[in-house]
Amino acid sequence: MSSIRLILLLPIFTAAFSCSQFTREEDNIQPAEFAKLAYEPGAQVLDVRTIGEFRSGHLKGAMQADWLNLPQFDERTSYLDKEKPIYVYCMSGNRGTEAAAFLRTHGFADVRNLDGGLIAWKSSGKKLVECKPHGTETPMTSYEKIIAAAPQVIVGFDAAWSPPCIKMKPILSDFVAKNGVGVKVVIMDGSTESKLMRQLQVNALPTYILYRNGQEFARKNGVLTTEELEAWTAISAGEENPSVDNIGQVARKQP
Repeated sequence: MSSIRLILLLPIFTAAFSCSQFTREEDNIQPAEFAKLAYEPGAQVLDVRTIGEFRSGHLKGAMQADWLNLPQFDERTSYLDKEKPIYVYCMSGNRGTEAAAFLRTHGFADVRNLDGGLIAWKSSGKKLVECKPHGTETPMTSYEKIIAAAPQVIVGFDAAWSPPCIKMKPILSDFVAKNGVGVKVVIMDGSTESKLMRQLQVNALPTYILYRNGQEFARKNGVLTTEELEAWTAISAGEENPSVDNIGQVARKQP
């Protein structure tokens, strides 16, 4: 075999070895066993397909992180609990196998993949859940009333299938319990508000926008702690943007 051919085949051999090294036969489970284990208390179900595929039909309660978009996949799965089992699936099983191997190398001890993916799932007679909007979209006129309803309003755009959004739920509840009098928090469904998100240039979930007297003061993508939210809302209107950047915010003041 020529040296050129060896060089060309090396990435293929490396990828095959990497996956096989961290994948055992028992890690790929059949639909019946997957359906039983994935819905036990503490189990985490992860759809590793694209968001378009996910919206067309997914398993009940599944979270989504696109394996073909590795930065997104790495970021979203960083919010999963490494101490709890995780059950991965894709359409045919191939992406799931690769994603599961990746997760094992990043500290997830108990990772199972749906053997044959959703093709096998549907062939076994099991159903999927469509990603339907939870309500009608909010018109901009109504949104303007929402952000003017209090001196400080945080509007969060999130989705039930996003791991970082799920991570934020108890944090927001804690923040509201401590600061609900001074700051109004409104959560918008990212699965429904596609038009509003385009108008506001919201390109990630979760995104939190802080409004002062109806005007956008700053915004943040991702997960914040209760302390960061408190520090964020305590920034005075006269302070410069670098003080916002100290807690990871990107200030976007209205013209």
